[in-house]
Amino acid sequence: MSNKASLWALQLIKYFMISKEYLQVSVVSNFKAEKREIDYWLVNEKNPYFPIIHISNDNDLTRNGKYQLLAATVNKIRTLIRSEAGLVLDISFNEDSTDYLFADVQYIRLHPNIDVLEPVVESFPEISTIIYDVENVDEEKRKIERELTVRSIQKAKKAKEERKKLNLKESMCLSFLLPAVISIAVFIGIRVFAIVYETSLLNSAIIFGAYYKAYITIFHQIYRFVTAGFVHTSFFHLLFNLMALFDMAFIAEKYYGKNKTLLILFIAVIVGNVCIFIGNGNIIAVGLSGGLFGIFGALIVMFALKGYFKIPTFRRQIFRTIYMNVIISLMPGISLLGHLGGFITGIMLGMIFAKNSSLSLRINTLICSIIIAVVLGYMSFTYKDFNDFYAGTDYEISQLYQKMNLDEIAKKYITETQNYYKGE
Repeated sequence: MSNKASLWALQLIKYFMISKEYLQVSVVSNFKAEKREIDYWLVNEKNPYFPIIHISNDNDLTRNGKYQLLAATVNKIRTLIRSEAGLVLDISFNEDSTDYLFADVQYIRLHPNIDVLEPVVESFPEISTIIYDVENVDEEKRKIERELTVRSIQKAKKAKEERKKLNLKESMCLSFLLPAVISIAVFIGIRVFAIVYETSLLNSAIIFGAYYKAYITIFHQIYRFVTAGFVHTSFFHLLFNLMALFDMAFIAEKYYGKNKTLLILFIAVIVGNVCIFIGNGNIIAVGLSGGLFGIFGALIVMFALKGYFKIPTFRRQIFRTIYMNVIISLMPGISLLGHLGGFITGIMLGMIFAKNSSLSLRINTLICSIIIAVVLGYMSFTYKDFNDFYAGTDYEISQLYQKMNLDEIAKKYITETQNYYKGE
């Protein structure tokens, strides 16, 4: 019976691995097992009903005695596949085993052409016909083992190729590459434009979408809340921002994912510039700093949820980084409000997007975020006016549009800015 049972076990393994895409897993335990004991584990996390299958030749008495071992093994496997869904299907070929359900384990006895429980048949219609007897058991076992070995080698090669593709894909940090490419292209464009049209880098930056409160208020160019984040006039400003983005984006992507990290960056840029719009006068601002502080805020949330702040050396390093950035934000020519707005945005989005944050934390943070967004929107309309006028800059911008043969736009710019300054 033992030889037949070992053949049936191989036949089942072949069926589950080839037809149902299960994987065989090895389990290490502290329990001693006989060398010839049939004890196989198969896993398919995509199967919603029976993601874990155990094949043995145990009778009911042995099954009951081994339940603690089985439960511990199942917990290990569920931890690996990160799923608590579905039942465990425990299959035995022993004559003294029966069909019964205990906790999350469905026990069944299986023989060739035997009637199988309905829930099992629904998932595996052919299960009772998969196992069969042969005259030369050992030869059949060797044949199946060769087939499984060949299949394992093929799957290993395929998995290796997929890992190479995945590693290449993962190495391409989208939340760094996309902003970096845009920022570098805009930086080159600003430089070339300034040379071709013989104008200042500041004027060129305004043409390319720098934050300029006058144009946002007068011409409703709200796109500048976004584009300003990718405008840089200084090479070192661009270099330092991209270096900081490179360091943080890779870490953030591994936890939040590419799309969410990009979303945090873009929203932090927007909110940072909105805060500048509300709290500052008619200034011109450029740079990705608001977005960088947003990713930094999201990383702070990740570190907190993972318990990294319990490590004294790590905690001191983070606080040192925060102190340094506060000092930088207070320096002349640096927008404190842009940095603060981006940082708070990153913290809020981090708590919403975090993998291991509680549902109540996400909901409450989302509600707070909506309230803050409404308040910022209201304040943007309330504090849109300003008293600092740069008529010379506005005139130079209109002249640039004339040089580009955009006379209508040039006329509109000079006329409407002058009318606004006069209070008309």
